[in-house]
Amino acid sequence: LNYQPVYIATYNGKIIARAQVNGVGNHFEQIGGVYVLPEFRNMHAGFIVMRALMQDIIARGKKPCLYVKKTNKPALKLYTKLGFLIKEDFTIQYF
Repeated sequence: LNYQPVYIATYNGKIIARAQVNGVGNHFEQIGGVYVLPEFRNMHAGFIVMRALMQDIIARGKKPCLYVKKTNKPALKLYTKLGFLIKEDFTIQYF
């Protein structure tokens, strides 16, 4: 993962939003590490970094995908605005 793209947005030299690839498959690249500082939410910073990362993934011939908790309403709003579809529920087990 050291060589996967990370997109950031800055304001006055401070990182205010980020998104990165955190998993790579044959046909898909998984987006993760999406974060926007609370004081910059609803100002399109998350949308901008996500859109740029998605365009990068598509340009490499892959499809972007991601996982999000169904209780994370702000993230769901952003991701559906970007064209993501909710496919199914799943559970991750950590050992």
